[in-house]
Amino acid sequence: CQLFQEHGFPETTMQAIAMVAGTGVATIYKHFQSKEDIFYELIVPEIDQCFDRAESIVANPPGDPVAALKRLLACYFDLGRNRLRKPLLSAFSVPGMAGAWNILDEVAEETDIHARQLVRNLLLAFQARGAIPRSLNVEQMATIVYSAFNQKYIEYLAHEDARKEPAIREVNQLITLLFTTWRTTPRMTTLRP
Repeated sequence: CQLFQEHGFPETTMQAIAMVAGTGVATIYKHFQSKEDIFYELIVPEIDQCFDRAESIVANPPGDPVAALKRLLACYFDLGRNRLRKPLLSAFSVPGMAGAWNILDEVAEETDIHARQLVRNLLLAFQARGAIPRSLNVEQMATIVYSAFNQKYIEYLAHEDARKEPAIREVNQLITLLFTTWRTTPRMTTLRP
């Protein structure tokens, strides 16, 4: 991961990886078809840990939907706290950012879909408990919450000097605002295209 961090993904070569690993390029190719595969193997454990934390929140959320969503979405800001820096997070967090490296775009898309599903599942759990009125459209709520979060998350990733805490604070404010509005809205109808 250090080479990717120091030199960026495009500039990191299989030869450089082999040199740091103290082995030959052929040996690296014996285990990995490409540097995309190596990067994938480096990031998947961290992504899986993030999803494990997020899934545990969905399985056993705090009593308040706003608090639960805030905890859930904070998990994604913790992604990268161990080994990945923001430029690398951007490469697999935003579909299309990885350029020609399809495997990273696949990871970005899978991560995006999974995160949206977790937001939806959390909202459905609260609706089943009666904490979110049945008159509210959970699918649309999930889309709005995730879109608001994702916009702030991408802004955070796009600026190397941006700090995590203010970004999380902004996401939390948006969630609070959305739920304040939804709690005072008697009925949210389905939007039609």
